[in-house]
Amino acid sequence: MRIRTITFILSLLVCNLSLAQNADRILIDGNFEDWTVNSDLVQTFLDPIGDASVVDIEKLELANDEEYLFLHLILSAEIDLVDNFTPATRFDLFIDSDNDSNTGLSINGIGAEYMIDFYDRRVLSYASNGFYTELSFYDIGYAHLPTVTSDEFEFLIKRNQNSSASIGEDLKIYLRETIHDDETEVLSYKMKDDMPAFEEISMAKPNLDHFRLFTFNTLQDGLLDDDQRYQILRLIQAADPDIVHLNEVYNTNASYVKNQLETILGGTWYAHKYNGENIVASRFPLLSIYEIYYGRLGAALIDLPDSDFDKDLLAVVGHLSCCGNDDNRQDQVDAFIEFLADAKDPGGLLELEEGTPMLFSGDMNFVGNDDQVNTVIDGNIANNNLYGPDTKPDWGNGDFADFRPNHIATPKAATWNTRYPDPGDYPTGRLDFVFYGPSALQPRNGFVLDTRDLSDELLAENGLLQSDSYFASDHLPLVTDFSLVGATEVTNSLFEAVSIYPNPASEAIYIQGDIEWKSYAIKDLLGRVVGSGPVTSNSIECSGLAPGVYMVELYEKDKKGKSKLIIE
Repeated sequence: MRIRTITFILSLLVCNLSLAQNADRILIDGNFEDWTVNSDLVQTFLDPIGDASVVDIEKLELANDEEYLFLHLILSAEIDLVDNFTPATRFDLFIDSDNDSNTGLSINGIGAEYMIDFYDRRVLSYASNGFYTELSFYDIGYAHLPTVTSDEFEFLIKRNQNSSASIGEDLKIYLRETIHDDETEVLSYKMKDDMPAFEEISMAKPNLDHFRLFTFNTLQDGLLDDDQRYQILRLIQAADPDIVHLNEVYNTNASYVKNQLETILGGTWYAHKYNGENIVASRFPLLSIYEIYYGRLGAALIDLPDSDFDKDLLAVVGHLSCCGNDDNRQDQVDAFIEFLADAKDPGGLLELEEGTPMLFSGDMNFVGNDDQVNTVIDGNIANNNLYGPDTKPDWGNGDFADFRPNHIATPKAATWNTRYPDPGDYPTGRLDFVFYGPSALQPRNGFVLDTRDLSDELLAENGLLQSDSYFASDHLPLVTDFSLVGATEVTNSLFEAVSIYPNPASEAIYIQGDIEWKSYAIKDLLGRVVGSGPVTSNSIECSGLAPGVYMVELYEKDKKGKSKLIIE
């Protein structure tokens, strides 16, 4: 590797425009600082301290934008909101969505159109005659974070439902907990119009000194299933990653993934399948491979190109045990910390160069106890007899950081949902994570790719269909961009992104924007020019091209534009 001096700066302290997006509003990402930073957008209700034993409601906050009602709940003790966990709780949230005590369920002086029953994981939608319809969390656009035990939760509920009972401008809220006998007073709230609109997150990776990671659970060998394969490949193609981590690839082999990536993205790819069901694939050579926990965790040392990066990358992929298996998950994250301790220690199995960037991504299945999340971040091992002493995961005895990207067009960070929801099903949650060592890695951009959120224009620009995320998997792709700490920002200004339509196309394409482009070149994924000529009336004829993926390059004096093109 080409070596130069790097100034280490904690990534949490470095300002970056892409990550500063939407900092002036509420986001449902499990990071609660926005409720304090943007307190002028929030209405706060304080509950009397000590009026309940074991679990006491302390604070409930409300906010809204044009599309969602947001809630923030603070308790005196950690609980699992939607699962039977010690201490057991039974919370019910009543929403009088029209501020009319004569409609809905009559309770505590209000007429509730909705009762959200967290214990039974269901929503009761009450009609004016008192009869109710049982709904799932998904029917009201509900989500909450975190999915693990906590004394603090945040929620969103879609204001305009498909049912007859939507959430109006004036409402009343009443929260009760029946096992430990606590409740709030009836809270009045009026919708506001002062929250800034959610700013759409760019899918572009415009910088040369960034690498892009694509993390995805393929749902039981989805790449081998005709009902999922093409959707998954379109998602990967739209993200255009440099490194791919895949889970649940039980019968999918590495050579198949390599060939698919070379077909849709071009260039040479390297891939390895770990024991069990995880695959790493990379545009960059895989220098060495390590099995950390059989069937669950594996690591690769990746040779980042010397032209843009000063060090190699240690990338760990994981698919931790599902559901109620807290003990197994804890065992697996303990093994992860033991591996990092060995890798950083001279004379171990893997001797990492001081300051090597490190990340850990995959479907973590973090539900139930929050200890496993904390172990990954702070290195506190539960079973020291088996896995050794507690060890901070990052260089300089530092913690790992948790990257929390939001959806491209929606203020939430959830990455999982059940595909066929019924009352009693778990709500959409954040199960897929990217952790990183902030001493060496700087997060630059990130997003959860849910095609159901995207505009028709954005779908067309990226060759996606609205239904792709739904049919691909019950998980959503997590896409994250990183640079090395201390690296000089190198902007790829040779080409600017250009929008074309229709895309996919079969005959002519049209170029959007004010620039009058003079000429064009169409290249295949191997970089070969398959078409060129003058641009006429901002259109290009492409009927002679075979079906596939191409890059369109546009030229006008000192300006250059580029767009991906899909031919049907």
